[in-house]
Amino acid sequence: MSKKVFIIDDDLVYQLILKKMMTKVYPDAIIETYQNGSRALEAIAGIAAGNGEFPNVIFLDINMPVMDGWQFLEGVAQHQELNTNTRIYMISTSLDMRDKERALSHPQVKEYIYKPITTDKMKEVLEA
Repeated sequence: MSKKVFIIDDDLVYQLILKKMMTKVYPDAIIETYQNGSRALEAIAGIAAGNGEFPNVIFLDINMPVMDGWQFLEGVAQHQELNTNTRIYMISTSLDMRDKERALSHPQVKEYIYKPITTDKMKEVLEA
């Protein structure tokens, strides 16, 4: 069965790297990319309205323009269906332990991953 994955990151190069890595370790993945949390929330609202399926996995960056990862987490909390079916992984270059603690305190965030994500870690996340 295919897994649907959202990549929410403003860095287009990093999005491309993640997509290439993902298709190598999980060729059947359905991948959607968003440059900020606002666009991803719009997609989730559309899904909640009956247009598609929620993602199985979300890779979420912290620092983005328009709507950052923290704001996205606040906005996504209203979608109960997403809360039960989707695993969110915060990905960041931030070494600030407060960011990691804040991310892990959110019930939807499964793990805080430092960029760059490795192929082994990608495989572990997608096979979970």
